[in-house]
Amino acid sequence: GDHFYFGYFGRWVHSVTSLIFFFFSAIMYAGKGVFDLNQNLDCIRDILLLVEEYTGFNDDMEQQTLPLEKIIELLPNYSRGEIANSFMQLYKGDYIIAMVVNADNDPLYVAIIHDLTERGSKFLDSIREQSRWEKLKTLMIEKAIPFILDKAFDFAISKFSS
Repeated sequence: GDHFYFGYFGRWVHSVTSLIFFFFSAIMYAGKGVFDLNQNLDCIRDILLLVEEYTGFNDDMEQQTLPLEKIIELLPNYSRGEIANSFMQLYKGDYIIAMVVNADNDPLYVAIIHDLTERGSKFLDSIREQSRWEKLKTLMIEKAIPFILDKAFDFAISKFSS
């Protein structure tokens, strides 16, 4: 709820925890391809900005949606796979409201985004400003991720070395 979002520190904590979620989700989706954390995080932000711009209700009170194929068309600097992976991170992390239809063995057949969730909206508000976004990414990549991985390895070693 709103009690967590107090002042600059609360927004910073929310932004960093969201970026940590996206980082670990991205590792799961990276597969065999080359993984670029900067580009993945930028793709996530760009999708959120598009969702905000293209969805919601119009003046006639009609719900405007955004198909995943339209996002692919609007973001030519990212591959289809990068966009699909970023979309799934946002969808599974409860940052967007979407309808996803899977067909047989195809992991993602059709996806239509309806809107940002409250969580997605708050996260986007906290990273909207480009200079803040760049600072957050730098902090995440240089400080938070190495710290978390170091602690995770220490924990794993302490639990499994007997």
